[in-house]
Amino acid sequence: MARSLQKLRDALGKMPELIAAYEQQLMTAWELERALAFEWAKEAKVDTIQFDAKKFLRLKAAYRKACDAGETQFTFDGHELLVAYAKYLIQYLEGKFSR
Repeated sequence: MARSLQKLRDALGKMPELIAAYEQQLMTAWELERALAFEWAKEAKVDTIQFDAKKFLRLKAAYRKACDAGETQFTFDGHELLVAYAKYLIQYLEGKFSR
């Protein structure tokens, strides 16, 4: 019984280390997703889209619809957008339109 308790204590003692490793993997995955989205945007022949508050709300709705459908890209105002790129575009635009 004492041995089992010690094994449990040892395992629980490693939890902070395991949690830190998991969080690092999440950050790495997030950074990779972000880099891929921006690399795609850089290499693609992307036209610019001018946003106002109404168009921004329509983008958010189109993004949610694509996410709910499990899509990896969607068309918005005649422009093909990757869902991953749109996620960061929305984060950027939130700062512009939430003021």
